[in-house]
Amino acid sequence: QRHSQNSLGNSMFRIDPSLATPEQYRRWRAHYYANITLIDEGIGKMLQALEAAGTLDDTLIIFTSDHGDALGDHGLSYKGFFYDSMVHVPLIMRGPGVPTGQRSPALVSTLDLVPLFYRVCDAELPPTLQGEDIAPLFDNPTGSIRNAVFSEIQTRIMVLTKEHKYVHYADGSTELYDVVADPHELKNLAGDPQYREIEHHLRGLLAEHWLGNLPYQSKVHSQPQYRVRAVLEREYRAFRQAGGRPEDAPAPSF
Repeated sequence: QRHSQNSLGNSMFRIDPSLATPEQYRRWRAHYYANITLIDEGIGKMLQALEAAGTLDDTLIIFTSDHGDALGDHGLSYKGFFYDSMVHVPLIMRGPGVPTGQRSPALVSTLDLVPLFYRVCDAELPPTLQGEDIAPLFDNPTGSIRNAVFSEIQTRIMVLTKEHKYVHYADGSTELYDVVADPHELKNLAGDPQYREIEHHLRGLLAEHWLGNLPYQSKVHSQPQYRVRAVLEREYRAFRQAGGRPEDAPAPSF
């Protein structure tokens, strides 16, 4: 079990310690591992079928997931948060043009698979496509295609770089982690004066990404799930009117 010092905005999915014993945690994880075994067996059958049909070497196969599961990490159940166990998902590829036996530590978003699909199909990329082409990592696995990845769900948003993770909740609470020195995300650095500049920069990245890509003029909603976006939009438009990028302006007053 791993519990962060300030897991904010997540009381709905917090596990009651009086109801969860070590044996219950063990059984919980055992069921999850059994599901993984079942998936592995199913993928094996699919590969065998492709090989029998003579199409295995002509097929691009990608194994990934939309999210992980807390499984008790940070005292949480279920999903929907941005700790590593929930957002760091597998991305395994096999097929034409994909090198074998190669690993890459690069930051990649699920969006980055879309340009690959277009390229494989010899289709023209739409100008509004947000994903980055993952293909350069095939030739240079230690390179990078993006400096940050972003996630959003209902009342919270996240930006992750290779060094830091920043999360903002609709109730105004925040989390900041040094993912190099603190890979289990146990020490929340949000509000620490020593990390003020980093927190400022990451807030700017959130505003630039989420609101710079909005294709519409959103309305100000009163529901909690829209408050973060409304504040970001207000800050972002003020930054743009001032002629600067968000990360160059005063820190947003979330």
